[in-house]
This record gives sequence, structure tokens and C-alpha cells, in this order.
Amino acid sequence: MTNQYAAAQAAKSQTVLSFDERERILCQYIREPINHDREMAIAIEAAVLSNLRAPVTGEAQPAAYLTLDEEGSPRMLFFDVVEARSYCALGEEPEPLFRNAARQASADDVHNAALEALEAARRFIRNGIEFGYIRMPDADKPDPAHRTPGMIDAAIRALKQLRADKAARCTCPSGDGSLRHPCPAPPQTNKGRA
Repeated sequence: MTNQYAAAQAAKSQTVLSFDERERILCQYIREPINHDREMAIAIEAAVLSNLRAPVTGEAQPAAYLTLDEEGSPRMLFFDVVEARSYCALGEEPEPLFRNAARQASADDVHNAALEALEAARRFIRNGIEFGYIRMPDADKPDPAHRTPGMIDAAIRALKQLRADKAARCTCPSGDGSLRHPCPAPPQTNKGRA
């Protein structure tokens, strides 16, 4: 990438255009210079670009570029860095804008969602069997799918056991996990003696 054409092509291929249609229309609206109403420009910029401020985990390329006027106020929005640079003063660079990082699900959230889904599946299957919509296997026609209720029950037991293991009482000398002795909050067995 020694010549400008190669650099421009590399920058163009990194442009992110995955916005929903509503934001795309707003972005097209503020693509032209907005000098007549600074407050409207700032309000539109805040509404459209609120999701572009922080990089998504693992995403190094900006999603858009913002040019600023002499006072540092937003002027124009571009999705292409080469086009944005053409509107900047010599030696200046457009401000890169990033999307907000997606909220990462915690292990507890995933655990709870899996447990809830399995319990819903168990209710669905049991209701289907009870009302006759799902037939259980005949002795002469075994079907591997009929092992599903037992598999769901086993998975629910395993998930509940994981939760119980996490909530198990501390076995350290103090009883609260701190390894301090005497315990500032003694366990139930020592409550009368502390």
C-alpha cells in the first residue's frame, strides 16, 4: 500500500455499513453541512451517533467518520474515511466514531436462560403427553426421540446442581470465605458461642 490508490481501496473495504434503515436515512440527512441550526445538528448527531461512541469487542475499524467545523461542532458525517478526509482542512483528520460495545451476557444470565428454556420445554412435552398430542413409545416401536423428557429432566437436575454447588456454604475457619479467625459473621452453628 505505497500509493494513495491502494490506501484508499484499503480504507474503503473497511467501511462498516450495517446500520438499520432509519439511522441510514438520518445519516443521509446530515451528510450535507448544517450551519443554519447548530442545535438541530447536535440533536441529530446525538440521536444517530449515540451507538457509535465505543468500539465493539474485537472491532478495530470505526463505523463512521465525523468532520468538525472551526469551533469543534459536528459538521458532516461520512461512512468512508477517504471522502471524510476530502472535507477536512489540510493536515486534519476526521473524528472516528465507534459503536457501543454489546452487553456481554454473564454466566448467571446464560445459566438462568438455559434453565428457564429447559423447564418450558419440559412443561410443553408433559402437556403434550397429557393431552394426547405426543405419543409415548410402544413396546414394539421404540423411538429415540422418546428419551427426550428424561434428557431434559437430567439437564435441569445438572443445572440446579451447579447452582447449589455455587451456593454451598464456606468451609474456611471463619465460615465467610475470608480465612480470618475469629469470624466476624460466624456460621449458624457458632452463633450461640460467639
